[in-house]
Amino acid sequence: MTRYVALSHILTDDIQFADGTELRGLLGGGAYAVAGMRLWSDSVGIVSGVGDD
Repeated sequence: MTRYVALSHILTDDIQFADGTELRGLLGGGAYAVAGMRLWSDSVGIVSGVGDD
């Protein structure tokens, strides 16, 4: 049974550092909220829609 739910977008992040190096396709958006919620509960879920892209 899920006790806590995050309603959010699930995104991918591309990060470019000052030295020019890049990290592409990192999990972002609502995943951070769910990760934080997971610190205090074993029953966490995420709800998101599906976009055209």
